[in-house]
Amino acid sequence: MPNRKDDSSEITPLGPKPDPNWLDRSRNSGRTHFRRRASKLERAREDALREWMGPGLARTEILAHQHGAVSAGAVLGQILAELHVGPPAALHELQQGWEKLVGPDVARRSFPAALQGERLIVEVRDSTWLYVLERVQKPGILAKVQALTNGQVKDIRFVAAGRRAPDKPA
Repeated sequence: MPNRKDDSSEITPLGPKPDPNWLDRSRNSGRTHFRRRASKLERAREDALREWMGPGLARTEILAHQHGAVSAGAVLGQILAELHVGPPAALHELQQGWEKLVGPDVARRSFPAALQGERLIVEVRDSTWLYVLERVQKPGILAKVQALTNGQVKDIRFVAAGRRAPDKPA
């Protein structure tokens, strides 16, 4: 007798457990607009359900097995994660509180431009201030930024305004 894995969760009283996504229209997911229709196999399954259950019940059953709509916020979060960009809320919070964080003199000459992973990119309008911020004030500003972002930001990079080049992902 062959050695078979006994998985009782895969067996139901009516036979093997059905695939929960068997009615999900995923075969033509690469298509858009009017070309995004059910494939032949998906249409055959849906037609069989309509014959068996009637049009009203079949529609309810088909919709119950399809994936729901995905919010734009969830999609944007996935895209930002793939681009290794920090959450926009943290950057917005830093931009709004920048003057209180670093003082009015520094705030007039610098601006938090982007979050790239765990690094805050700060654009500085003057090369003299860029040197001062990088060499003298960086540890103090980093400590304040880390306190504001709960340790999400691990490093700060000061760059000349308009010269920000995208970093390689970590």
